[in-house]
Amino acid sequence: MKTIDLLHRPEFMFAELHRELRVLDESSIRKDFLQSEEWLHLVGRAVARSIQVRDSERLRGIARILAGTATGSLPSISHAEHLIEAA
Repeated sequence: MKTIDLLHRPEFMFAELHRELRVLDESSIRKDFLQSEEWLHLVGRAVARSIQVRDSERLRGIARILAGTATGSLPSISHAEHLIEAA
């Protein structure tokens, strides 16, 4: 288990999110959703959770949840919120 220090956890999570989104076909990303209040709220929850999580794999998991939400592969925002809180 690799641990990430407190100050670098959100940065690490966003770097992983960037890595996840970079490999996707750009047309699969819901750009309109990325400009919504729901997305902003979800990212805020992810950042708050990332501060609490030390393990790099769990931070990667949060990034994958955000990526899945950005593409619509997760069934709902509430499901994504539940997964983030469980990470």
